[in-house]
Amino acid sequence: MALIDAINLLASKSAIGVLEIATMLFFVARALKTRVDEVEPPVIRPPIPYVGHLIRSIREQPWLLTNLGEECRLPIATVPILKGKVAVD
Repeated sequence: MALIDAINLLASKSAIGVLEIATMLFFVARALKTRVDEVEPPVIRPPIPYVGHLIRSIREQPWLLTNLGEECRLPIATVPILKGKVAVD
């Protein structure tokens, strides 16, 4: 009986831990989501959610906006970077 009780206790604690982590990730993702109005230009989504454009901006520095403008082939677009936005033309 003691072994079954120990397994049940471990299972319940790990399930609670997984639920806590999932809840925390949900709220962090919701807090980092960039709000875009309908009147703003189309959004260029990063390949890695939330930090993709930030990582790319560190690598490409001054050429990021020029490269994004050429890649998306839109007259103007919105680039979300963390909680901020940048317009690219």
